Amino acid sequence: MAQVVAAFGSSHSTMLVSSAEHWQEMFDHVDCRAPINDFDGVPRTFEELLKSTPPDALAKIAAGPMAERHKATMDAMERLDRDIAAAKIDVLVIIGDDQREVFQDNCRPAIAIYYGETIRNAAAPQEPAANWYLEDQRKRMEEKQDRFYPCHPALATAIIKGLVDRNFDITAMKSLVGEQYEGHAYSFIHRRFMRNGPIPIVPVMLNTYYPPNQPSPRRCFELGVAIRELIETFPENLRVGVLEDVCDLRRRQAVVDRHVVPTGLERGEVHVHRVGAVGEHRGHRVAALHAERAQRVHDLVRPCQHVARGVLGAVGIDDRDVAGVFLCVLPKAHERSPFGGRGRLVV
Repeated sequence: MAQVVAAFGSSHSTMLVSSAEHWQEMFDHVDCRAPINDFDGVPRTFEELLKSTPPDALAKIAAGPMAERHKATMDAMERLDRDIAAAKIDVLVIIGDDQREVFQDNCRPAIAIYYGETIRNAAAPQEPAANWYLEDQRKRMEEKQDRFYPCHPALATAIIKGLVDRNFDITAMKSLVGEQYEGHAYSFIHRRFMRNGPIPIVPVMLNTYYPPNQPSPRRCFELGVAIRELIETFPENLRVGVLEDVCDLRRRQAVVDRHVVPTGLERGEVHVHRVGAVGEHRGHRVAALHAERAQRVHDLVRPCQHVARGVLGAVGIDDRDVAGVFLCVLPKAHERSPFGGRGRLVV
């Protein structure tokens, strides 16, 4: 039988493929132009948020500390790359979100699962990029020609069928069409974290936060529990890893290097390895994500994180440990909020 043997997480922010110099000099120019919502979902101007920054904010974003965080982030990604290789998994279930890459407003499922034999990542355009930001974003694409990465259609199909039997409405995707290629939640993982060659994947795609059909935290948690159950009833002997997109705006300090490779998940045994400065987070147990606390403005967490917590929470892992599962490499929590704008917090 298949077994979940490892869990990983990483942001796929453009910052993770950018230089220290771009961190220090350029990203603030992106931040101040973007739509911004505060932690209650209220639209704010960049100038309004600046008035509420803590007294030590300027020191934290000075050139020296930013260079240190850049190095810590690059080191953390190296470590995650090594640990994915060391886990010796046969298939990786990637729980990501689609940011108007495959799906647009004319047709956007709440939950989609890809069950094709391969999935395409496109070659970066050959013409020069219009600016540094687009140039950095292209690093998640292929250098010279399109590449087709292996998937695991048998496991994906079993998960789709099992979810339908459990009354989940799943969009099943067997191929991309036209010029479509995998979103950066998947291409970044392919390009950065598979040093020993491609690992077959099962791409799970969620509506990031676009109304009107965003999946609720409750539904995402239930989805994660169901996915875990279906993985572990799959008859083939597989070592399965789960990787999710990390963007947790609740943490108000740098969470630079945290992950766990749980070797005893089936027994509820989890060994959490925490390195670096971690923010105070004393959440309820995972099951409490079903409650009003999680439902209120989606708890500032993307749907894919609730799914991952469901996958792991099936064995009763404490919310504090689930937060520690993931390698979170965001120096500024520089990601979009669940309210449709961009959230920015200097940490």
